[in-house]
Amino acid sequence: MNHVCVGVYNDGSYVVNVVRDCDLANNIEYNKLWRPGRAYIVDGKVVNKGYLTAEKLRAARDMIDKLNVNKNIPSSTYL
Repeated sequence: MNHVCVGVYNDGSYVVNVVRDCDLANNIEYNKLWRPGRAYIVDGKVVNKGYLTAEKLRAARDMIDKLNVNKNIPSSTYL
């Protein structure tokens, strides 16, 4: 199973990655450690709110709900 992971910056820009289930825990920890100000949302669930306000998080989740991401092909593999 693959997961849609979206990193959202305070200015509203974002990055989408498709992450394999076996890589998910490491991916989340990496993003919490090295991108602490960025919100990180996995499969629609906020796992790190970063520096975003509640209002910006709601807007980000609404935006993510409208994305059409192909989950079949992971963005990258992690070692």
